[in-house]
Amino acid sequence: MKRKIVSVTFIGTLLAVTLSACSTANAKTSEPETKDGVTVVHAVGNTNYYPLVFLGDDNELTGYAVDVNNAVDELLEEYTWEYEASSGDAILMGTEQGLYEEAIGGFYYTPERSEKFIFPTYNGGSFAGLVVTDAHDDVRDLSIAAEQKLKIAPTYAGGGLIAFLKDYNEKNPDNQVEYETIDERTDFDITQDVISGRYDYDLQNLHAYNKVVLDNPELGEKTNFYSFAAIKSFDLFNKDQQELADRYSWAIEQLKEDGTLQELYVKWFGEDIFPVVDAADESEYGIIYVNK
Repeated sequence: MKRKIVSVTFIGTLLAVTLSACSTANAKTSEPETKDGVTVVHAVGNTNYYPLVFLGDDNELTGYAVDVNNAVDELLEEYTWEYEASSGDAILMGTEQGLYEEAIGGFYYTPERSEKFIFPTYNGGSFAGLVVTDAHDDVRDLSIAAEQKLKIAPTYAGGGLIAFLKDYNEKNPDNQVEYETIDERTDFDITQDVISGRYDYDLQNLHAYNKVVLDNPELGEKTNFYSFAAIKSFDLFNKDQQELADRYSWAIEQLKEDGTLQELYVKWFGEDIFPVVDAADESEYGIIYVNK
């Protein structure tokens, strides 16, 4: 399945913000923070992960993840949500350490993350695919890339896309993808490296590829994106927040049943992914292969 740019209007200019951990923790104690008898949920999101969560032109977090949590907020009268912006590893580290109760923004399941965080009911999903040039236009899933022994760009070590590679290799022991990880990367730089021939292909999320091409149309003219799988995605909760995570899961199920989640996904991504990810098997990673 060949997928190009989802037509979504980009809102505002994204600003790089690094948030000091003490800005969240300075008013917190071992007791939950309350306002007017309502428990405050401190949720942290990325400044630049459009359209899941990013800074809008008012310098406030916005995006799909914020809309979802606002909808949960409406259902759970005992909680109220407040959002803080951060970036990179600080988001997960701060949530693990209890500076935030929740990390928002479409995280994938990995065994390593499950040891550190509570995974509630999934609230969305993402398409993943291969970014290639016309020179490798026949490479439309990982099995073909593995058969041809093509060189994949290094995958971000702290990211969730590794789940696809691990899941594929576990299911295809005789046709493995050999990959390396890297501590830092940008999809823009890696896409340029695919064009230059440094790498034969890259594994990216559809929304990440769309953002790169939205900002740099010339890269879209030189590459193709082929979806081969979809995966469930989650917000993450601190390990001490089981009651909150349970209530959140209940609210997410209500929002699925009444169609709110589907409407929000279409608003931000231009299509409804739930019929796809709802059909994913209950294996460890929650992945479904969509073009096989």
